[in-house]
Amino acid sequence: MDFFYDGQIRRYLLQVIRIFSDLKYEEKVGGGTRQERIPVMYGDPSRMVASLLRNNSDNTIMPSPMMSVWIKDIAYDVARRKDPSFVGIQNIIEREHSAGGGYGSNPGNMYTLERFMPVPYNLTLQLDLWTTSTTTKLQIMEQVLTWFNDRLQLQQNDNMYDWSSIFEVIMKDTQWSSRSIPVGTTSERDVASLTFEVPIWLNPPAKLKSKKWIEEIVTNIHDVSEMEDIEIDGRLHDPMGCFSELSQMIITPGDYRLEVGIVGGDTIAKLSNFESGEIPDWTVLLQEYGLEAEFTDLYLKTDNDIESGDGDVIAGIEFTDDPSVVKLIIDADTVPGTNAGISPVLRNVNPTTKAPGDGVLAPAAVGQRYLIVSDTSTGEEPAIDALSGPWGVLKTYPGDIIQYNGVIWEVIFNADGGQDPSYVVNSFNMQHYKFTNGEWIFTYLGTFNPGYWRLFAAK
Repeated sequence: MDFFYDGQIRRYLLQVIRIFSDLKYEEKVGGGTRQERIPVMYGDPSRMVASLLRNNSDNTIMPSPMMSVWIKDIAYDVARRKDPSFVGIQNIIEREHSAGGGYGSNPGNMYTLERFMPVPYNLTLQLDLWTTSTTTKLQIMEQVLTWFNDRLQLQQNDNMYDWSSIFEVIMKDTQWSSRSIPVGTTSERDVASLTFEVPIWLNPPAKLKSKKWIEEIVTNIHDVSEMEDIEIDGRLHDPMGCFSELSQMIITPGDYRLEVGIVGGDTIAKLSNFESGEIPDWTVLLQEYGLEAEFTDLYLKTDNDIESGDGDVIAGIEFTDDPSVVKLIIDADTVPGTNAGISPVLRNVNPTTKAPGDGVLAPAAVGQRYLIVSDTSTGEEPAIDALSGPWGVLKTYPGDIIQYNGVIWEVIFNADGGQDPSYVVNSFNMQHYKFTNGEWIFTYLGTFNPGYWRLFAAK
């Protein structure tokens, strides 16, 4: 194995030392008092440490008060041992990073992190408190002893993928004084000792792999009658100009299609396998993509061109009680807007069964608009051809939009020659409709085949 050192024990030790790094004591000066910070360092009270503190001179007085932290013992903890062969795999997706230093809305670099099971140890540390008076010792001990009841929880780093970043410092024992009775004259300094146990994890090196998988393949299948028809020479030309396109094949992970509908007033989405009809679990699917529901956007392609982003409707997702169904939070700003002159309609109306003022529809008023539907008309014949009655003189076909101008109902959108595409909103149920190929369809409700819906990290 190659050399590896990550300073893990050192980080644990530094975090413990920092607990005591801002400890103070109070002393009388003149007619008042002042507070002084107590120095803390690593080192046990050995002859060598004491000599260094005195600058290798017996004439140097050691500083007091002071604290020292040192490793008393480190032992393997059998009770916390887990499966040594376990490997935790985490998929990581970065945000797209632009050359200007900002972040985009699309996924960027993808990685797979393989974390190996850490090894459990119990680290025993000792804090030695060096003082020359009982008053100073009491001040310091009272502060320290109230911190541990009986433990403190610390974080050794801010790496969100380090499963051992949180650890605890547990007080196990205290020794009030290092002096014996009777007190001798060999030293004026007294040492109080506190023993701490720190359950730690030592991590072996992890593996970080860059993902280069293909998430979607769009294959255009072409045909040519004679190979001689393919003119290949040194000129710059469209290499596919001689082909006639036959079909397009789209391959995606899982080959899932998405069914978007309305249930109980909520927009929901359900997955199913395109071939087998198998219904997958959304949680499992997001894990495969390395995504989390609250940080994921679902893109619904309303344009037939899979390579075009025009008309994409974006929605956030929320889990439901059914693992195969998620609730969609549609971003209204991404839903294609209405054309000029086509404001929202009040309802979809079959004029042969409904009329203004009938108890279902409000009495006619200026500006009211309805989208005409019919259960019987094929579109070649009018849904209504009235010379009198509640609709007045009106000849309209399914797909037309009518509006009351204060005197009569008139057609303001003709389905026979309407602009393609056009959009309108039904204000009764807030459904969005798209006019294409001579008919109104739901803008984003329906079945989305593989490739026509996509998951991205949220913006």
